[in-house]
Amino acid sequence: APGAEFSGGCLFTKHKPKERLLSDFGLHFPLYSMNKNCFLCDLPFDDQNVKSSREHIIPQSIGGRDKVAGFICETCNRNKGNEWDNKLAQQLGQLSLLFKIKKERTEVRALKIETSAKKKYLVKNDGSIALTQPYFNDSKQLEGNRVEISIKANDEKEAIAQIMRAKKKYPKLETEKYLEQVKMRESYIDEHFIFSTGQLNDEPCEKSLVKTAISLAIKYGVPPEKCDYAKKYITGESEQYCFGYFYETDLILNRPQGVPLHCVFIKGDSNNRVLWAYIEYFSVHRGLVCLSTSYEGGNFQEYYAINPKTAQKVNNLEFFPLSISKELLINIIQENKQSIQKIEEILHTIIPVQLSEDSENEYQRVLSKSINAAFKNCGAKEGEIIQGQHINKLVDSLLEELTPWINHNIKK
Repeated sequence: APGAEFSGGCLFTKHKPKERLLSDFGLHFPLYSMNKNCFLCDLPFDDQNVKSSREHIIPQSIGGRDKVAGFICETCNRNKGNEWDNKLAQQLGQLSLLFKIKKERTEVRALKIETSAKKKYLVKNDGSIALTQPYFNDSKQLEGNRVEISIKANDEKEAIAQIMRAKKKYPKLETEKYLEQVKMRESYIDEHFIFSTGQLNDEPCEKSLVKTAISLAIKYGVPPEKCDYAKKYITGESEQYCFGYFYETDLILNRPQGVPLHCVFIKGDSNNRVLWAYIEYFSVHRGLVCLSTSYEGGNFQEYYAINPKTAQKVNNLEFFPLSISKELLINIIQENKQSIQKIEEILHTIIPVQLSEDSENEYQRVLSKSINAAFKNCGAKEGEIIQGQHINKLVDSLLEELTPWINHNIKK
């Protein structure tokens, strides 16, 4: 998978949805109208056995918020979410951690990520890192039949457990003395993390992408039968793929700088008789989806875009007026080629912004933590005026707390 080594919205329409009719399709039914059957299993919606769900357009596992009703049933939502969307989230998991996305429910799961020194650490959504497991080493022999024991732990509980492990192996060890000395200190690693951008060209990920494109079309009132090409693929009736990577043209003309954008764009093109979609995730993965090659409706386009870091919609995007024939669209999908060079260029526009934000956030966190610890340890009681005897303790504590951060930045 393409990797990178690092050091360290929606303008839907100006009209009210309830007033807009898709008469371009030769039909007259309101936007957001409910379909009668589940798009995937084709069972009719009812109040008993087959209930309509509110499906996320962009999967909530990568930061999506907006939903569409009357698209798929609750069972298909649950099953295909586990089968398709979870696979997509796994592939994009490291990017989700890197950009610290905001999910509607729960946080992004911590992942084991390797460094340039071939070591693995557990990277968490808040940017902190932890050991994948406690470290215990007693292999170093010293003079006088003594052994040096080295212990690293993520918290006090782990540290105490490792000391007791040492006691079990070396009964004469004075554990009480070491237990009293346990003190947790933050530290930084010197090597770089290597993040993977992931791959979306396996079947579960591609079906998740196609489902996203269809869901936006359905939300804007496109009749399900107009997405015939995509439906045959997503339901298994056809083996003709619907998604292909696309980096030839940046379709977003006024792209927000430094934002790892999620965007879904659909276009009905009556001249070429195609209904297609463009999808990008984290600005890195960009591709086209074929919804229909026999489209007979009018010309239209709609989109939904968000900044996954803030979960806010991105409005007023302008798109390149791409006109694409059926033959070219199918050819792009069949080739399905990623551009490593283009991905690297994209990463160079969004990674520095993220690293700068991370650096500032870490500075503010360390400074606040250090100041609070210094006042707590200086000996002055709450509400008491700081006296001369408190100042030295305050300064010493402040320097002790700040030293790891200062040393790390000097090394950088």
